[in-house]
Formats: sequence, C-alpha cells, structure tokens
Amino acid sequence: MPTVSSITKSNSPLDGEMLRISCNVIFEGSSPEILWIDYPVHLDQFLDGGGNPWVIMLLPNAVARGEPLNIDLPVDSRLLENLRGVQQVWASWYDWANPVKITARTDGAYPRNAAEREKAAALFFTGGVDSSFSLIQCISHRNSTAAKRNLSLISILGFDIAIENKPEFEKVISLCDGVALKTGSKCIALMTNLRSLDGYKKHWGPLSHGAALAGIGHLFSGKFDKLFIGSTHDYSHLHPWGSHPLVDPLFSSADLEVVHDGATFTRVEKTAAILGDVNIASRLRVCYKKRAASNCSECSKCLRTMATIDLLGKKELATSFDWNKYSLEKVANVYLANDADVNFFLEIRDEAIKRGRTDLLSAVEYSLAKSRRIRFLSSIFPSKIRVFQIFDNILDAVSRVPFLWRLVNPIRRLIIRLR
Repeated sequence: MPTVSSITKSNSPLDGEMLRISCNVIFEGSSPEILWIDYPVHLDQFLDGGGNPWVIMLLPNAVARGEPLNIDLPVDSRLLENLRGVQQVWASWYDWANPVKITARTDGAYPRNAAEREKAAALFFTGGVDSSFSLIQCISHRNSTAAKRNLSLISILGFDIAIENKPEFEKVISLCDGVALKTGSKCIALMTNLRSLDGYKKHWGPLSHGAALAGIGHLFSGKFDKLFIGSTHDYSHLHPWGSHPLVDPLFSSADLEVVHDGATFTRVEKTAAILGDVNIASRLRVCYKKRAASNCSECSKCLRTMATIDLLGKKELATSFDWNKYSLEKVANVYLANDADVNFFLEIRDEAIKRGRTDLLSAVEYSLAKSRRIRFLSSIFPSKIRVFQIFDNILDAVSRVPFLWRLVNPIRRLIIRLR
C-alpha cells in the first residue's frame, strides 16, 4: 500500500533560495519513491505539519494502483469524510477507480485556531484563460467585500513545464510577477516531482491534477484559508475530469476551503472578461505544445484562443500571440480530438452566429465536420489516426480541383452517414 514515512526538510538542491519538504512513499511490490516539494523560505513558518497535504496528494496514486493508503500523521476528520465522497465520484466515472481504504490518525492539531492565521487566499496560476479569468474574479470580489484577503498566485514547476526545463519556468515566473504587480497580488513559485510519481502520469488529466493542486495548497494552510482552482469546463459541458466542481470542493478541510472557480462561465465569456484588462490579456499563456512560457500560435489550443480573440475583435490586446501565424484556414484545419475540444469550438460557432462573423463561422464548421470524419474513421482503426488526417487533407486538395469535387463530396457524405 502507498505509505507516507520519513518526512524531512532540507535545502533545495535545485535552488539555493528554496527549502524542500519530502517524504518516502512506500508501494506494495515496488521500490519506495521520494515525493518532494520545493518552496520559498518565507513560507516555512506556515508549513502544515500534519497529514492533510499528503493524503490528498497520494489518494489518486492509491486509487490508480488499487491499494490502501496509510498516513501515519494526524488528518482532519472532515477531510477524511470528504475524501470518501471524492472516491465515490471517481468510482461513478471510471470502472477502474474503485475506492480504497484510508488509514490515518485523527488526533492532533486540527482544526487550527482561525484567529491565529492570516486571512489570505491563493490562486493556482498558469497565465491561461481559466486561471486568468479566476484572477479577475478574485480581484473583483476582493474589491467589493469587507473581508479583503491578500491574494497569492501560485505557479508550479513540474506540472505543465518539466523540472528539467527550469529556465523556461523562470520566464513563467517573470510573467506571473508582472501580472501580480499589476493586480496587487504576490507570485509564489513552487517546484515538485509529484507528476512523475508512479500512478500519476497516466491519469493526470482525467483524475489527478485537481488533487495535486489542492494537496500542495494544503501544505501552506498556516497561511491560506482559501484556495482557488480555475474551472476547465462550464456547467453545461461537464464531464469526468481531474479538476471538477463535484470534486475540488471535497478537498476542503476544517482549516482550508478549496473553491472550483468560474464554471458558470463559458470559455468565450472568460476570454471576453480577460480582454477587458490589458495587463492580463497581454500576458495570456495557453500553449501546451511547447511546454514553455510562450505561445506557439499554431497548436489547436493557441488557435482556438486566437479565434476567440479574433471573434471578439481584440487582437491588438493579445500581444503574447504571433498573429502573423494566424489565419482562418488554419482554424478550419484544427483537429478536434475529443468532446472537450468540440465543445470549445461549438462555443465559438454560437458566438460567431450572434456576431455575424460568417467567415469565422465557416472555418469553425469546417473544422467540426473534418474532425467528425477523422474521429469516426479512427474509432474503427485507432492506430491509424495520422493516416486518416493525411487522407482527409488529400480529399481537401482534390476537392479544389475542377470536376473532381463531384467525386470527393459523395465520399465525405458517405463517411458521415456511416456514423
């Protein structure tokens, strides 16, 4: 079973200005692994000495392996009850995610005396649409309520940027610092090997990343009483995912509230709000292809964001994109690999209809139709998806040749009917 033991603190070998907290994680039938998190020295006084962070971070690992989880540290009883709910949700989503037994002590220092703690909040920040929108929301709520909280923006090396690529992460921190300076917040840089832990890699998207964020946030529950995780999907397009409005709040304890933020807004609505703040809009970072601080302006995620910005008529504000690489032809040829990608394009389509952008509407509908064809064929032959993409591109080229389009279009209609 995954068992947490030997929690230690030391200086970070990666950064002389950071400390490291680590533990040995013992797995059944395999060698122990070391899980570590590096953090700034000034956060050391706020470090949680109990088991709350570790039980959250390691729960996806235990479920993925189908092994009980043993934490020989005090864990908040409310959190343990919540984690039963988390596992029930996961089990309802995936037939392999069977609930596991959690063994932990419930004695100890939980909950803390609220009067002894700062009234501070943290937002996990990547510079993407979801976290940038949540930042705008946090600022708005902070300015409109009497209970004002200091806000920290947490960026983590080892999640979307690999630990080996620290120079690129430093660029992300520079971006985060710039946003924090303009919004009255503070940027906190953390580093961890959590994503590389056995059981995390395979299930990062569908299961693990919400727990990873919440668990790391709980490490500093002496400072924060509220954690914000920006939503991925709005309520009308929910599906099983590692960060979800049913799950994220269940990572809350008596000390710390975890908030899944922004699910009442579509991605188009979020982007429109971001474009209302030039300091945030000019620093948007959405690219997944480069795993870097900059946008490639060519991948599907970049292009759908650029298409949304184009639709909203604010290209001049989004200076973090290379607009010389953007065209409606490229939007038309975006391959939508899953239902989530399709839903984001459907949002753009609906807004294009409202705004009378027939040129963008045609490009989006072309991408939707093209992706349906390729996904249908690849569902029959999963290993041949690249072949089908090339085949569809050939059909595109042939359809532009006079007289041959009459031959090509019936083939496409036949594929769609077969679905």
